Amino acid sequence: MTDVLGWRKLLGVIAPSTNTVVQPDMERMRPPGVTNHFSRIYVEDPVALSNEDFIAGTTAIAENTMDAVQSVMTCKPDYLVLGMSAITFYGGVEGSKSFKRKIEEFAGIGASTGAESIAAALQAYGGVKSVSFVSPYYPVANAEVRRFLEESGFTVKRDVPLLCKCWTDIAKVTPDRLRDVIAHLDGPDVDAIVQVGTNLSMVDLAAEKEAELGKPVIAINSATYWHALRACGITDRVEGLAQLHPGHGAEGHRRVVGAEGGGADLRDGLAQRLGHDAHAVDVAGLALVGAEAHGRVALDVFDRLEAFAHSEVDVGRGHVVLQVDELLGRAAHRLGVRHQPEGTDAARVLRRHRRGRGIGRQAQRL
Repeated sequence: MTDVLGWRKLLGVIAPSTNTVVQPDMERMRPPGVTNHFSRIYVEDPVALSNEDFIAGTTAIAENTMDAVQSVMTCKPDYLVLGMSAITFYGGVEGSKSFKRKIEEFAGIGASTGAESIAAALQAYGGVKSVSFVSPYYPVANAEVRRFLEESGFTVKRDVPLLCKCWTDIAKVTPDRLRDVIAHLDGPDVDAIVQVGTNLSMVDLAAEKEAELGKPVIAINSATYWHALRACGITDRVEGLAQLHPGHGAEGHRRVVGAEGGGADLRDGLAQRLGHDAHAVDVAGLALVGAEAHGRVALDVFDRLEAFAHSEVDVGRGHVVLQVDELLGRAAHRLGVRHQPEGTDAARVLRRHRRGRGIGRQAQRL
C-alpha cells in the first residue's frame, strides 16, 4: 500500500531545534505527492563570541544528529534531507563524505547534505570556476567551507562570516543586510555566489539577485531540497524560487510545473544567460530546464553530468568531528568518525583548547 498523501516519496527532514527557516522553506518547495516529515536535532541556543564558541555549538549539533535521525525513521521515510550545514563542510570533501556515509549507514536510506548539494548545483550550472559565499558563521567555520569548495574544484574569491551571536539570531538577518553583503561578494571575477547556513533566509533573495546579476546565486536550502528530489527521481519544477520569472510575477512562488506540464517562460533569466548549449539549470527552482522544449518544461537530471544519485559526481558528502576532549570525543564516538586533519583552522582552534581553554568550559558557558 502507498501513503495517501506521500504517494511519491516521504522525505525525512533533519534540522536543529533552533532553526525556524528550513521547515517553511522546504514546505514551499514540496511538490504534490511528496511529504516532508520534520525531526529536530536538540540543541541549546548558545551565545557565540569566538571561534571556540562556534565550534562548541556546532559540535553539539553533530552530537545529537543521530537521535533526530532515529526519531524520523519511525515514519519510514524514503530519503533524508539534512537541513544543517556547517558540520557538513567540516574536514573537506573526505570529511563530508564520511559524515554522510555514517548517516546513511545508520538510517539505511540515502541522504542529501548541504555541502554536497552546493557543489552539485555549482557543477550543474556549468562553467562555474570561481565563487564567493556568505555565511552566518565565524571565521573558523568559513575556513572549512572554503576548503570544501576548493577541494571540489572551485576558486573562492571572497567570503563573509556574519558572526551571528546565537542560532536564533541567524533567522533575523534582514534581506537588506544580505543585499549589502552580496554587493561586496559580487564582481567580474566571480562566476557564482553561494549562501550557506540553513537558518539564514535567502531563497527569495537568491532569486532576486540571480535575475539582477545574471549569474547563479544559490541558497543552500533550495540546493539541498533540489538535490534530494533529484536523488529520488522527482523532476518537478517549483517556479519563482530560482529567479523571478517574467510574466508570472512574485506571486508565483508556489506554482509547481510537472515534467510534462506547460506554462513556464523558457525565455527567462538563466535560459538566456546560459544559452550557449540551449540548456539552463534552475537549481533553486528544483528543475533542469531544456531550452529546446519550446512551450513545455523538459526536466532533465544533469544533462552534462552523470546523475549524482548514482554517486558519480565527486563532491563532499559529510564531515569530520574533531575528537579532542570529552565533548568532541562523545560526538566522534557517536558518529564513528576520525580526527580532523591537522592543517585546518578548526584543528588549530581545538589545539588551543588542549592548552587550557577546553571546549568543555565553552560548552558549559553555552
